Amino acid sequence: MPGFAWAAILTLALGIGASAVVFSVVYNGVLFPFPYRSAERLRAISIQDLERGNRGGRGMYHLDEVAAFRNRNHSCEDILGYGLFPSLVYTHGNVSGMLNGVGATPNAMEILGCAALAGPRLRPARRVGRRAAGGAA
Repeated sequence: MPGFAWAAILTLALGIGASAVVFSVVYNGVLFPFPYRSAERLRAISIQDLERGNRGGRGMYHLDEVAAFRNRNHSCEDILGYGLFPSLVYTHGNVSGMLNGVGATPNAMEILGCAALAGPRLRPARRVGRRAAGGAA
């Protein structure tokens, strides 16, 4: 009898686990893929060098290049620039911790259709030499 009980428990566990996985994939992948406004219209820009034949292209740009894309843009409603900061140190009192962060152009929240959870909204960058001083989201 213990063998039958273990088989029943294992069958139930696998059935419940498989159901949860299928529901998660359908819910997040089909019904609500991205929590952004007009997510189906978001695109990534990359530069391809056809003469050298490098595959994948270049997808990282300096802030001046992002500004040039925005100024010369005739196809998109707006262009968002962002960068990942994987090693931010957050200190509060005597407690410190590592955070992952994203630096973004001030129009990021408007394009993505979401609001900041805490703190002030991002403001247009002020120029500091050749680099722009912006905010992080």
